[in-house]
This record gives sequence, structure tokens and C-alpha cells, in this order.
Amino acid sequence: MSSIYFYDLPVYRLSYDQYNALMDQRLAKQVERLKYIPGYDPPKETVDGMSQRQYEAFGPWRFNETIGYIRLYFLGSQVRGEYFSAEKKRNMLGRTKVFVYRTWKLAAEVEIHRDQQVANERVWDAIQEYVARCRKELKKGRVIDDSLLHTVGPHVDWLALLGWSGSR
Repeated sequence: MSSIYFYDLPVYRLSYDQYNALMDQRLAKQVERLKYIPGYDPPKETVDGMSQRQYEAFGPWRFNETIGYIRLYFLGSQVRGEYFSAEKKRNMLGRTKVFVYRTWKLAAEVEIHRDQQVANERVWDAIQEYVARCRKELKKGRVIDDSLLHTVGPHVDWLALLGWSGSR
């Protein structure tokens, strides 16, 4: 029985909102340091430049705060997910990451019961259930971004991908 890999879910060390709040705090501290003269407010251009340099140093959340990936796959009639991560004792802001294989199954697999009534919706429901199980297995605070999967998932012909097209 061979595996059918179909999607890599990114895992983040913190949410998008938390990341932006952290960036806002960093910028506010830098601006506050410029106010060494009472009543002095740095010009908007200076603050904008500081914000741009911060963005260039740390980059956008989606691509630079990733600490792992869950590689979703089908094994027979099961949904599973391998986990690769770059987690260390302490994950800081930054871009130096090496992803390593952690486990062949992050959470308990979800069985897709194959009967006369199996449909794409049942497969999609099983995938969503597996992702929910993965959320429970990750360290507290970790965030799985399944937004793009939710964009395409309901429209995929999962039965054809599994080779079950005649099962409808």
C-alpha cells in the first residue's frame, strides 16, 4: 500500500495577530528611544523608515515564523500526517531554521469508511478531523494555518485522488 501525499500544512510559533502585536511593540520601543528630548515626536518619515527596516529584518509572518510542517497523506483509507519541525528550546524571531523529521504520524489517523455512499464530502470531513487532532497534539500556542487548504479542499475530487472514483 503506497502513500498519497497531498498537502503540507505550515505550523507557526505564534498567531498572525500575536506576531503583529510583537512587531508593533518593538517599533513602539524604538520610537520611544528617539524621544530623548521632552516633547519631541519623530517625523512620520522616520517612523515609516524604522517600520520598513524592521519588516526587512524579520519579514512577513507567513513565511518567516514557520516552525514546522504537517505533510498530509492518505495511507489506504486513512488520513495521516508526518511532522517536520525546526523547533528548538527557544524559538526567536529570525530566519535560521533547519527542518527535521519528527514523526510519521503526529496524531491518531482518521479512517475514511469506504462503503456504497462514500463521497468527496466524507473524505474532506476526515481531513478536517485529522487537522483538528493535530492541533491538540502540538505544543500550546502553536498555530496550524489551514486557510489555503480550506480554500481548495471542498472543491477537490478526493475520490479521484484516492483512485476510488467508482465508489460514488
